[in-house]
Amino acid sequence: MGMHGPLTAQALGRSPYDDVVEGEGEEDSRQPTQQYDCRGRPINPETRRMNREIVRAHNEVMLVIGVAETENTASTPEPESQRRHEDYEESIGNMLFTPSEQCIDAIGYFGLDGLRQRILTFTCYSRIPFSNILRSTRRNFSFKRDILAGAPTSIAIRYLQSLVKRGETALQDRPTVKRFFLNAWSYFRHHLELYAVLQRLGLAPDSLLLPNPMFFIPFTHHSPITAPPFSRVFSISSLLSWVEEAVVMSAPFIVWVMTQRLMRKWKFPIWGFVFRRLPNTMFRGRRCTALPPLSLPPPTAPSDRPRPTVSPDSSAESPGGGNRQAESRHQTGSSTTHDTDSHAREQSASSTTGRRPSILSARADEYASDEEENEGVSATLISFDVEATDSSDAPPGLWSAELRPSAGTDSKSTASLLPVYLDTALTQLPVMAAGRTLGDALVRILTAPTEAIALRLVAHQFHWRRIGYPFQSIYNINFSSHLPMTTFAVNFFATELLHLALCGEVWAIFTGISQWYHRTDEEWQEEEEAKARG
Repeated sequence: MGMHGPLTAQALGRSPYDDVVEGEGEEDSRQPTQQYDCRGRPINPETRRMNREIVRAHNEVMLVIGVAETENTASTPEPESQRRHEDYEESIGNMLFTPSEQCIDAIGYFGLDGLRQRILTFTCYSRIPFSNILRSTRRNFSFKRDILAGAPTSIAIRYLQSLVKRGETALQDRPTVKRFFLNAWSYFRHHLELYAVLQRLGLAPDSLLLPNPMFFIPFTHHSPITAPPFSRVFSISSLLSWVEEAVVMSAPFIVWVMTQRLMRKWKFPIWGFVFRRLPNTMFRGRRCTALPPLSLPPPTAPSDRPRPTVSPDSSAESPGGGNRQAESRHQTGSSTTHDTDSHAREQSASSTTGRRPSILSARADEYASDEEENEGVSATLISFDVEATDSSDAPPGLWSAELRPSAGTDSKSTASLLPVYLDTALTQLPVMAAGRTLGDALVRILTAPTEAIALRLVAHQFHWRRIGYPFQSIYNINFSSHLPMTTFAVNFFATELLHLALCGEVWAIFTGISQWYHRTDEEWQEEEEAKARG
């Protein structure tokens, strides 16, 4: 038993820490030079080559008899082609995103926002049905009053908002100036939005595209913040009374500002709430993968990298070493391509019904260790389920056999059943437009009570300043019980339904445009091949 340890060590191979012991006797010239890996185990390139040929022959037999099918690798784009495809769709989607937003907002700018605000403000719109409102508008139609009222001011606000965003980006390193700049723009924006509303309600002249500069200065004749008359007797009590009246006169504008801030605060959460519930490609999209480096391949672990060491009595390079290094480089590049295109293969496999899974060995050229070699060989085997026949009168010895591929231990087998989508700005355009349309409708409905109060306060104030007595056709601040609230609610929701329908037409147009420019992987490959052929 004393030789048990050395015999075991000799059978397992020489350790890198063992001394080189040169043998005695004559060398056999026909004996090939033995090679060892980093673990001291003997390796044989000729055996690897034979294993690859056996696996390849086995795969060809499986193809001929119809047990296995080859994967359609032609439908999977290369990483560079895939990146060009995604860049193309990103550029088209980003180019169409801003026009889609502008067209959706333009539906409200040109008429429908004014109709909704007049329904919330004036009592005459709650006494007649919605069909009569449309009929009266058609009979007494004025393009300037019914369509263009407030539209130029709203368009100017949107354009100035885009300029403010650029200025905000330029002032990132100057927080004090940036804060002052944003506060000043907020002050002017609230005044411009109020002026657009006054034009839609008929309380401001339609001839002016923008308000008078005095409109932005408080306590002037044109400003929404009017100053109460001064008392002839100056005292502390008269001063406090004047301040109290000034606060009361400023209340309509303050309520209007609070309403607009509430709408902006609710807008983005509601957009996100609607977007998450719409079918989209964001949560299961195929991401753009990084291209592999061209110069240096990624290093492998020392334990898995075959090290072609020579025999104990020679330090010359073994034959075939250069071929193995070339194969290693080829395997490194192909592994990255395999990871890149795995999602596309999973998608094509899940969409094809009734197809038998391919059992071809994908590891025919990869044997870095004995464990990997065993896995590569077992991946091509076919198991036989042999069961006794159900018939009781069957002669003894009769069995039925079923061919099926060996069950692998792939952890991605369940994930391959899930679809993978192309997630770009172009594929996101329809769902973004739909989310914007539905989100804006929800914001308008949820903030309708506060908007109605602000509009009625502003309308009462400006009508009092113009005429000098209350206007009976304007709602009170509270919803009066003696008014026909059913007709009011029907008219309001009918306006919202009309607004939603027209925005749906805009959504359909941009969805059609996005589908026109969209290309599948197969179509993109065909176009690139056609361009390459010239």
